[in-house]
Amino acid sequence: MRTPTAAGRDWAALARRLHGELRRAGDPGYVDVHRLFDPRFDDVRPVAVASVVSPHDVAHCLDFARRFDLPVSIRSGGHSYTGASTGRGMVIDVRPMSSISVGDGTATIGTGAALVDVYGELASHGVSIPAGSCPSVGLGGLALGGGVGVVSRRYGLTSDRVVAATVVTADGETIVADAQHHADLYWALRGGGGSFGVVTDLTLTTHAAGALSHAFYVWPWSAAAAVLTAWQSFAVAAPRELWSACHLLAPDNKSVEPSVSIPAVHVGPSSALATHLAALLDLIPTAPTTSSLTTSTYEGTMLLEAGCSDLTLAECHVRDETPGGTLQRGAFVAASDYFRHPIPSAGVDAMVQAVARRAASRRLGTGGVSFDVLGGAVDDLAGDATAYVHRGALFNAQYTAGWSGGGNGPLSRNRRSLAEIRGTVHRYGTGEAYQNYADAGLPNPQRAYYGDNLPRLIDVKQTYDPTDVFHQPQGVRPG
Repeated sequence: MRTPTAAGRDWAALARRLHGELRRAGDPGYVDVHRLFDPRFDDVRPVAVASVVSPHDVAHCLDFARRFDLPVSIRSGGHSYTGASTGRGMVIDVRPMSSISVGDGTATIGTGAALVDVYGELASHGVSIPAGSCPSVGLGGLALGGGVGVVSRRYGLTSDRVVAATVVTADGETIVADAQHHADLYWALRGGGGSFGVVTDLTLTTHAAGALSHAFYVWPWSAAAAVLTAWQSFAVAAPRELWSACHLLAPDNKSVEPSVSIPAVHVGPSSALATHLAALLDLIPTAPTTSSLTTSTYEGTMLLEAGCSDLTLAECHVRDETPGGTLQRGAFVAASDYFRHPIPSAGVDAMVQAVARRAASRRLGTGGVSFDVLGGAVDDLAGDATAYVHRGALFNAQYTAGWSGGGNGPLSRNRRSLAEIRGTVHRYGTGEAYQNYADAGLPNPQRAYYGDNLPRLIDVKQTYDPTDVFHQPQGVRPG
């Protein structure tokens, strides 16, 4: 029997059932709601975007998609590196579900809430959650994949803080998954991604949001190898209150040499941070050309890390997505690695040379690598305690290659550059990759993202979504 095709009257009937907005091509507002953060995916035109406001709206959409055999995509912030937040079928857009309710030691947050708004609202109550630095990312995608950030060594991953999730399953049922109810699904949602259902809100434990100290150092490019070598030993030995990263970046402006920099965030006073960083500076024979050391509010530090220190909360959103937003969308490709051992000098030197070659190419934009220290509270849980399997790594690397103007014209050149940079050190890694830095080029993404937890995730998928309604190209598939 041939599956019926939804006609105009069917779509109109669905629109009447929803309390949110349903937009199809040609409708006012469709262009704004169908676009993701990365302009590379602007040509993907969903048959409809449902901006849902409740689990009931989600259930209506799933029923409609099932009756008319429409593929379903789920969007929160729209930052999927591989475009998994959109598709040719129906997009269920949870951004309107962005409420934030703060209780005694917990916060219940809609999965469509932008991270900058989460930080702002929680800070007004004197609390926060450990999370990332991209201001416009949606909480849902961030938390379901793990959620690594500048206070993770002290407070853990975002997913580690999740104590309950409201989920609309493939058959349209709304359930609450926690340690006592649907415990297998609860386990999977903390790091297993969005393959199991439409998560509409999360309840997370909060921590006090006291002042943070922040430092930023820049060295001449000639010192890049020495800086990365010193950072590796310094960062992993630092107390869990201290996070740092090492960035090697080729700029878009070819008249400027590549940069090597180290940002650091300390859950404590700037005097203690200065003492720790003095030990780092002693390991590097070249003095930094730029240095800063400040203390700020928790919210102020997160805005600084987001590149929004001179912006208001309203301005720290994507232009044309949020009223008053000023942030520009950007085209890029990315990849990642985890490391359990320091990268030897041969790898460090090769990495520095590869970034320098990208900087010398006039056909390539901004790109390079960021190494972020892990450990501390991230390792307080075992690798199978949640679906996030990457416990025990010293640090991870995110490789990025971006370009201006959008479109896919420079895509192949940037993919080659990305592969060259990653190829210098990939052999020293674990073979695993961070699921929130989705990489379309991985030969076996499920194994890289989920490791030894993959068989259990497949079992959960088989239980809650056996027909793969929530299909994602790199997601967990039923057995």
